[in-house]
Amino acid sequence: MHWTCEVATPLMSYSVELYGKAPGRLEYIKAVVTQSSQPTIGRALDLFEYVAGLSYDGAEPANAKTWVESQLESGGQTMIGPAKYKVSGNLSRLVLEIKAPGSEW
Repeated sequence: MHWTCEVATPLMSYSVELYGKAPGRLEYIKAVVTQSSQPTIGRALDLFEYVAGLSYDGAEPANAKTWVESQLESGGQTMIGPAKYKVSGNLSRLVLEIKAPGSEW
């Protein structure tokens, strides 16, 4: 199953895609912030901190939020609890990915 939530203006867009076998069994989350005018980290930070702070078995939301904030400018990947976190892109298009162990996506 695949769910998408998007909102956009002429200057920026937010998108969150959720993949899983059932609503309570998500395996992969991808959040994207695209900015075309005066891009800033702050615009992506709010969404990424929210997504990183989602609750799941073994979640460490405080650690995930802190790690995501520290990686927005440089990018990177790490394991936090059972999930793999990855931040990539640049200020014009920042991407946060969270993947469960054994995810097919």
